[in-house]
Amino acid sequence: MVAKVSQQLEVAGLARIGQRLLVSVSGGLDSVVLLDLLAEAGGAFGIPLEVAHFDHGFRGSASTEDAKFVRELTAARGLPFHLGVLGAKETPEPQSESTEMRGRRWRHKFFAEKAQELGIQTVALGHHLDDQLETVFLRLFRGEGSSISGMQTIAPSPASSGVRLFRPLLGLKRTELAEWAVQRGLVFREDQSNQDESFTRNRIRRKLMPLILREFGESAMDGIFRASEISSAIVDWADLEGRKWLKNESTSDFDGLPLALQRSVIRIQLLALKIETTFPRIEWLRLNVGQTLSTGRDSRIQRTVEGRVLVTPSPPELVMDASSFRFEVIDGMQARNWGGVSIDLQRVGCDQGSGMPPLGRIPGLERFDAEAVGEFVTLRHWRAGDRFQPIGMKSPVKLQDLFGSAKIPAVRRRQLVVAESDERGIFWVEGLRIAVGFKLQSTSVRYLEWRWKRRDAFLAAATRTC
Repeated sequence: MVAKVSQQLEVAGLARIGQRLLVSVSGGLDSVVLLDLLAEAGGAFGIPLEVAHFDHGFRGSASTEDAKFVRELTAARGLPFHLGVLGAKETPEPQSESTEMRGRRWRHKFFAEKAQELGIQTVALGHHLDDQLETVFLRLFRGEGSSISGMQTIAPSPASSGVRLFRPLLGLKRTELAEWAVQRGLVFREDQSNQDESFTRNRIRRKLMPLILREFGESAMDGIFRASEISSAIVDWADLEGRKWLKNESTSDFDGLPLALQRSVIRIQLLALKIETTFPRIEWLRLNVGQTLSTGRDSRIQRTVEGRVLVTPSPPELVMDASSFRFEVIDGMQARNWGGVSIDLQRVGCDQGSGMPPLGRIPGLERFDAEAVGEFVTLRHWRAGDRFQPIGMKSPVKLQDLFGSAKIPAVRRRQLVVAESDERGIFWVEGLRIAVGFKLQSTSVRYLEWRWKRRDAFLAAATRTC
């Protein structure tokens, strides 16, 4: 184990006097073993270690106890300790990203800022082979452009290109880390949120991966990992060639580039502009030269014929916002925030399948047949050509016509939020009655309670005229 980590230190160029490492320690098995192995391997190279812990506060007193545990662990090793705590000033406005993703963003921001403050270039993280496979599955499910390329051993921090992330345990399985902890008598804390199957990553870890192991054996996991390694190398090559092309080191025009390079060139530019690199956005820019696309934040982007991505301010009434947010409907209460609307939803069983009595018109509250809605919902804005059949209408009509009848100004109708089922289309439009095909029936088994509130007071007033 120590030899493997030592080799990673050498490959990363860290195995020399004067190189310092900031080690991220959460208090769990992975990070405690990481610190122990780096202390063993790094000691031979004279690498000074410092420990960083970020307290998200997500788990109340348990989070506080985690921070206390890591502080004591660090003191016992005689190492410097740095604590980051989520403060009110760091709390962003509610948005579409999950709690898990938001926590990751805050955590990386703290590590990058602390490393720069200390004059340290590298932050060590405890990700291992099992984490790598979970990441591969997550990216496959999301349909990301670099779908089956996993995490890299050395990579720039997402919070700062001047700070490197170092993952020396990526080639080690979690069972190996657990065995090392037993042999060394290491004490660590269990994060109970790892048991919460409302998180997709936890369901992959607890359900999907054991199923693959049971049905297809260890060789299947090894095969998935090898495919990830191959994909990662291809993505790295495409990015390298894409950067060369952007520096005008190639004479090929954009349309003459291989498909993978076209996508890479666009993705690199979006990353530099700090714009989300979703596959639909990259593909739209690739196929629609000279046309504008809203980024959902009062600006628009377009690709020139030369392959350059440009950003310009955009009046909201002139450009359709093509962004969207797809999520899974799970049991229990969920909170979603997107497009200026806060939504609280939960699935509830109907008494003996008899459905629910009519609600009447209660502002901010709707109930839908949960089976009709299905497992996945997409929140987005109105698009030209959308059709919708609210209760009380005999057939679907264009949303544009409904908005016109309600005298909703063009600039406002483009900001209204629409909810769409994967299987059956639009079931809710902000401010309108629900769709006919999703209303509760006497045969309904479960209903989806949907409470919503527009955070923009001015738009909320305009929406009520619907």
